[in-house]
Amino acid sequence: ISIGNDKILCLWNIEKGEIVQYMDSEHSEPIRGVDWSCQGDIVTASNDCSWIIRAFDNNKNNISYCGNKIENAHSDFIYSICITSNNKYVVTGSTDYKVRFWKIDNQELIGYGEAHDLTVEQVEELAECE
Repeated sequence: ISIGNDKILCLWNIEKGEIVQYMDSEHSEPIRGVDWSCQGDIVTASNDCSWIIRAFDNNKNNISYCGNKIENAHSDFIYSICITSNNKYVVTGSTDYKVRFWKIDNQELIGYGEAHDLTVEQVEELAECE
């Protein structure tokens, strides 16, 4: 998956170096972050202070817009987003210096942290490795 300032989301076939799907992201500003889960969820985050969850159909090799755009998720640009490995939560980081935690199933905000004095540029989960 690739994202960009053009607000476009592209799904790629890496082996062939070809675009499989090219779609408008539904964001009104450039996309800053993207993540996906093995369960088929794809999330994007944008300068428009929103994040969006989409579904990936592995059988059709297709991404669909689920209509789940979380507006005003932060008070400023969202630079980073990740889905936890258990596929239960989304974490977002922003230029408002906050990290926010969301339930993936209903997109409910469950908490946030204020530990940074500047932009939160990357959020990742430290998953257990076997």
